Amino acid sequence: LRRQRQMCIRDRSKSGEFPLMMAAVHDHADIVRLLLAHGAQVDMRDRAGLTSLLEASIEGHLRIIKILVEKGADVKATDQYGWNGLIHAADFGHINVVKYMLDKGLNIDRQDNEGRTALMLAAERGRFDIVEHLLNKGADRNMKDNAGETALDKARKKGHTIVIEMLTPDSENGEGRKSNFSAPL
Repeated sequence: LRRQRQMCIRDRSKSGEFPLMMAAVHDHADIVRLLLAHGAQVDMRDRAGLTSLLEASIEGHLRIIKILVEKGADVKATDQYGWNGLIHAADFGHINVVKYMLDKGLNIDRQDNEGRTALMLAAERGRFDIVEHLLNKGADRNMKDNAGETALDKARKKGHTIVIEMLTPDSENGEGRKSNFSAPL
């Protein structure tokens, strides 16, 4: 029976997902705890190189992320593209996960395989709240990706005026201008 239970916990779906990952994606905290208590591997990867923590970061499930980290998940894990939880959260617009990942010590200026940072991806998506937070935490607005583009270049390409304003250097101090727009709390 114990061997059978272990096989079920490690079984994969046709898409390569396993029970812990599916529970994490669907924000089922009790099932995540149950699977971990019965031997699920906290950092098991799917075919795309994603862990349950990375999937929870994509979905913005902070309570799942906290459970996984408490049980030993590698908060610095990356997928096959070099994306960690911070980069996924910034790209998908999950400010609460961005804040948590930074609190856990992730490098704010970590670059993926294409040289992109969380700031660049947030700027490209127009996620002004995340851009503002990353800048306030010291993200380097002048970093360039492998194509030679900065976060400002990416925001300009997409026409995200608030983000452009935040990233445009002020002639006096070299910092971005402050936006007059405030995000709702």
